[in-house]
Amino acid sequence: MKRTSLLITALAAVSLAGCVEREFLIQSDPPGANLRIDFDEKGEMPAEGFVETFEHYGVREVVLSKSGYKTRTLLVRLNRPFYQLVPLDFFFEHLFPFTIHNVQKTDPYPIALEKSAEASGDLGKDAEAFRDEARKRLEEEAKANPHPADAKKPEAGKTPGAGEPLPAPKDEPAPSPKVEPMPVPKAEPATDPKVEPPTPPEDDMEAPEPPIPTQPKTP
Repeated sequence: MKRTSLLITALAAVSLAGCVEREFLIQSDPPGANLRIDFDEKGEMPAEGFVETFEHYGVREVVLSKSGYKTRTLLVRLNRPFYQLVPLDFFFEHLFPFTIHNVQKTDPYPIALEKSAEASGDLGKDAEAFRDEARKRLEEEAKANPHPADAKKPEAGKTPGAGEPLPAPKDEPAPSPKVEPMPVPKAEPATDPKVEPPTPPEDDMEAPEPPIPTQPKTP
């Protein structure tokens, strides 16, 4: 009997034990925006906000959209409290006699939505403001990182003193080499080559006649 009564008491204690209720609160400014959490479309939120019950912790993607306002996307991390860490989670989920409410909100809360250019009704002013902002950024970047060519040039005949930066050399284009035209050769009239008569061979030449001996005169 004692064992049966102890078993019944344990079962009753477990059945009466509390649990952990998890809620995720989302609100938009202005209210009534369309809500999407991860890939789940929730539709238009009520004026008092949206309450999402969840089982798992981690990062959630929250997307808010409303007519006349820019769509805003946030990545919200649902942090795990200490009583949801192993092995404490089993005790607080099944044996703890009270119910724990774990309520988490977006940061910021509520989520402010910015009006779109179409809703403002004046596209010209928005474009002009955008140009002015871009011009200011370019001027600030030019002041922070001046170009070497824009450095202060010293006056003529004055050398920079100690501590003064030397002027940046001016980049001059390299002179292009002069290309002289090639001389055209003059055309000379063609001349007929001189034709010399062939010389006879030495064998065909006539040999000189030998001298005729003369007899001495007697007195």
